[in-house]
Amino acid sequence: MLGRYDLWMAAIALSQELLGRVAALMFVAAGLADLLSRPMSHPEGVNAGAMVAIDITIVVVGGMVFFVPWQRWRRSALFAYVPVALVSVAFRNWALGPDNPTYAMYFVVTMAWVGVTFRSGTASACAPLIGGAYVVPMLMHHESMNHAIGYLVVTLSVCVVVGEALSWLAGRLRVAEKVDAARLQDMQRLVGASEDLARGLDGSNADATVSRLAKILLRARGASVVLSPMAIAAEPDQSLEVAAARSDGRLAWGEGHHSLAVPLIGSAGVIGVIEVRGLRHDDADYTADLARAFATQVALAFERLWVTESLIDASLRDELTGLGNRRSASAALGRVAPDDALVMIDLDLFKRVNDEFGHAAGDDVLRRLGAFLREAVRDADACARYGGEEFVLVLRQAGDRAVDIIDRLREEWNATLPPTTFSAGIAVHRASRAPGATLRLADAALYEAKRAGRDRVVADSESTSGAVPHLGLSRA
Repeated sequence: MLGRYDLWMAAIALSQELLGRVAALMFVAAGLADLLSRPMSHPEGVNAGAMVAIDITIVVVGGMVFFVPWQRWRRSALFAYVPVALVSVAFRNWALGPDNPTYAMYFVVTMAWVGVTFRSGTASACAPLIGGAYVVPMLMHHESMNHAIGYLVVTLSVCVVVGEALSWLAGRLRVAEKVDAARLQDMQRLVGASEDLARGLDGSNADATVSRLAKILLRARGASVVLSPMAIAAEPDQSLEVAAARSDGRLAWGEGHHSLAVPLIGSAGVIGVIEVRGLRHDDADYTADLARAFATQVALAFERLWVTESLIDASLRDELTGLGNRRSASAALGRVAPDDALVMIDLDLFKRVNDEFGHAAGDDVLRRLGAFLREAVRDADACARYGGEEFVLVLRQAGDRAVDIIDRLREEWNATLPPTTFSAGIAVHRASRAPGATLRLADAALYEAKRAGRDRVVADSESTSGAVPHLGLSRA
């Protein structure tokens, strides 16, 4: 994708090549026109041989310079055309004689090209050159200058006025050309940003991604994202512009139009705000429209992200207990590392609870244990309902401490006077085993705890060494 500078330089190079070729064609056209008019006109005092030679030279020069690579050089190189053109006009008028009626026409055409090609002031600076090219042929014919002064003043005035007027117009067009190139660059950036957003945001760095795209697109020094999917209330550390955009759902400019808060409008209203700072722009309305277009794509991307995360969360969460489900447990097992402890927990005599008190009471026990485990484990640990009344825990880097940790949880659970106790089996993962094999060892330890009388914790013999007496604790 072309950058703004590349687009501008490409446009300038194209203009220089075009202007150079236009000048070359003007030379060729003028020479051919004179050559074709020779058989139809035989004015007295004309040096016919010199005139033909001059015309042929002009045509050849024009043909040669048509293929000169002007785009590789600075625009000032095109000024080489000016003295060549004026010398050609002077020689042509010398050959035609001082009384020919087309004496000043070529000066005006030359200055028109100068006006289109160069900045303001160049045509005025060329006035002495035009005066010299006008006067020299007359002096070579030994003509008196008294009657020519008036024509010279008129010729110079017309040349300067035409050249400067066209220079002003061309300057305005070049400014518009630069603006168009910059806006084309902006459109390319907007398309690129929209494509990035369409590919989906990563929930872990979505804010950073949007901020980076906003800085690039709006050419700002800084950008940040304030998300508020659940509330629009003002926060102490937010700017006045962000507060206004969140409450009104409209763009809010900062002082001097150097900062801008753009609301993110979702299906349910304002879901957040993009704030950009250190803006550098020439057209506030255009910048606002560009920001709105970007914000629309960002809002859609965030809503897609939240829907996706919600679906993923629903697919990995057990509806009854609020813990992870079996799929979540499998994902946690896939990330298990050496020295992590895998724990299998099973409620004791759970069928009796269902039989005596009903399935609603059984569901309530499952919910209570799920809430208890969720509060008891660390954020880094994983906890999931594996099926029925069975739960799986992954205690990160717990090692031999896992036995004491789970036995303490067993005692804390019993202190809540639940309808039933639980038993647990533990296995510490080793690098030499597959996660599934470690889980089977934990399941075998759970079976041993059940066989030994329930309401106890048993660790796989490969996971611990030695025995530590503890009430209600048995080591296999």
